[in-house]
Amino acid sequence: MNIELRAEQSVQAPFETRQISYAWRESGSPEETVLTAQTADSPDLPVQAVLNLTHRSHNGKPLILP
Repeated sequence: MNIELRAEQSVQAPFETRQISYAWRESGSPEETVLTAQTADSPDLPVQAVLNLTHRSHNGKPLILP
């Protein structure tokens, strides 16, 4: 199984927002599962997080999860 950091981004306006994506793929498989986490932290707001889990093929066509 291959696990890789796909993306890591950070923005500072008006408070820090981060996005991190990891992808899992069986060796030799054209399909992957991607977990993306978006977090925001501010002294004026509680910590917020959004998780997005997708399953797709490498040819760019999304697959429908059961």
